[in-house]
Amino acid sequence: MTQLLKVVLAIGTLLGGFSPMPDRPRLKPEQLLAVSSDVVIGTVVQVYTREKTVGGYRRTLCVSEIAVEEVVKGNAIKTNDRIFARYYHTKWTGGEPRPVGWNGQRGEPTGARIKVYLRGSRSSGFRVVEPNGFAPFPKMAELDKKGIANIQRRFREAYPRESMFVESPEVRRVLVIQSLAMSIEKDIEKLNTKDSDFRTELQSKIDDLDRLDDDKYKQQIETFRKQISEIPVNAGQSKKGVKATQNTG
Repeated sequence: MTQLLKVVLAIGTLLGGFSPMPDRPRLKPEQLLAVSSDVVIGTVVQVYTREKTVGGYRRTLCVSEIAVEEVVKGNAIKTNDRIFARYYHTKWTGGEPRPVGWNGQRGEPTGARIKVYLRGSRSSGFRVVEPNGFAPFPKMAELDKKGIANIQRRFREAYPRESMFVESPEVRRVLVIQSLAMSIEKDIEKLNTKDSDFRTELQSKIDDLDRLDDDKYKQQIETFRKQISEIPVNAGQSKKGVKATQNTG
C-alpha cells in the first residue's frame, strides 16, 4: 500500500460523526513533551484535506506530510523520514449565536518549518497531540526577518556607531526575545476587543517566547498566560454585539 493511499484512508477514517468539543486549555511545552510518544522538527511538504459539514460545523480533516530534520523524542521516527500526522479543525457555519468550544488544531501550511508533538506508532499512524501539538519552529534567520526588522531599523537610527553590533548573533537573539515580549504585551492590551483567532495567535507567540528558553522571561511568560486566562474567550464578540445593538437602536 502506497503512503498516499494510506493518507487517503486515514482521512476517510476520521470522517465520522462530530459533536462540539469543550474548550481545552493549551499545554505548556514541557506538558506536550511528557504526553507525546514522538516529537520531531521538520518541514511541511504537503497538507491533504477533506471537508464534511455536520450540524452547523464545517469540519476539515487534515494529514500533514512532514520531512523530518531532527528527532527530539521517540524511536519510531528517524532523521530524513517522511511522516504523516493527522489532525482536524472546525468552523461554525450555523449562524449566531456561535457555540463556545474548541475548534481543533490550527495546523501549519506547506513550507512551514515546525516542531510537532505526536502520539501513535508506525503501524497505527500518528496524530498531532491536542490541543496545540503544532508549533512553528523557524530558523533564527527567519525569526529575525519577521520579529526584529523594525527594532533593527530604530536601533541603527538611534545608535549609528553601535549599529554594527546588530549583526552579532548574540545581540540578534536578545532583540528577537525583546521584540516578542513587547508584541505580546501590546496584543494582551487589545485582547478583549478581538476574536478567538487573535487569542490563538497570541498564545502561539507566548509559546514561541517560551521555546527561546531565556530564564529572564520565565516569570513574565507565566504572567502573560495568567493575564490571558483572566479575559473571557468571547469578550471581544460580546462587546461588538453590544455596540451593534446600540447603533441599530
